[in-house]
Amino acid sequence: MASVRRRASRRSLIAILAVCALGLLLVVAVSALGSQRRVCVGCHESAAEGLAKTSHSAVSCYDCHLEAGLWSYPTFKANEVFRMYPQALIGAESTRTAVRTSAAACAQCHQSTMKATTPQSVRGLRILHSACAVSQGSCDPCHPTTGHGTESRAALTTTMSDCIRCHRERSVSEECGTCHQDGRDSSELRVKPVTHTRTWNTLHGMGELDQCSLCHAQKFCTECHEVVVPHPAEFGREHGEAALESRKVCSTCHRQVFCDSCHGVPMPHPAAYLQKHSKATTTTADPKCIRCHSGQDCDRCHARHIHGGSARGVPVPRPAPPARYESSDGS
Repeated sequence: MASVRRRASRRSLIAILAVCALGLLLVVAVSALGSQRRVCVGCHESAAEGLAKTSHSAVSCYDCHLEAGLWSYPTFKANEVFRMYPQALIGAESTRTAVRTSAAACAQCHQSTMKATTPQSVRGLRILHSACAVSQGSCDPCHPTTGHGTESRAALTTTMSDCIRCHRERSVSEECGTCHQDGRDSSELRVKPVTHTRTWNTLHGMGELDQCSLCHAQKFCTECHEVVVPHPAEFGREHGEAALESRKVCSTCHRQVFCDSCHGVPMPHPAAYLQKHSKATTTTADPKCIRCHSGQDCDRCHARHIHGGSARGVPVPRPAPPARYESSDGS
């Protein structure tokens, strides 16, 4: 009986080893055959057509798409075998977002450029590639169409806003001459920001307003908006007076819901609000009230009640007693 069990166990072990060996052979075969460009082209035909039109037409797919070189090979192959190929067999399209090409992959051929310690002039721009590559971790933001032309899944054009954002994070000069080879200053240089489209007049507020000052003096914005924009840091605490002076100025950019959602009550208060405000609050410490009002604002009104008590617990300031009520001993 024991010998029968041993034979059964041996057969099971042999079967398991055979399956493992077969799986290993399959992985090896797929790795060897699937690492050829014609296999990638089977699903990525348009990307291959775009690649053929670029200066990288002779570069292998793996040279660019292995994030950390050969160290990425096992995980990349596992992704192919268990995700890409099954999807291809059933005719499913990729649902994943585009993945950026790592700067390390580009460094294989462009090492001298990416390690340069001085800016290089390229098509009228001075660029320090070593700083850009390190900060972005990828060359794609500035070179989105280099690999596959317009067929790139993330063929987005880099804007000057991206450069300025990075410069500010690293305290690098924002002067135009820092990057633009002609060296003209901001008053002479005319670079069209991404927000300056045909609908600029109505949509420019959706851009990064802190970058308007690169080309425009504060007077340029104030003449149209009639108030300092972008609003200074303390404006949130001091805007009440400006808002009351001219509601039309605020409504140019803000809807009523913008004010109400922050204050928690209709702002400015409607005409009949004073008579009904007790329904909106029950205490002088209500956060939505003390944003704009102090306790004295409540006391001025509530202390005028004719009875000796107070309204909703607000203490009534009492005047000093007249002199005729004082006793002869001053008590």
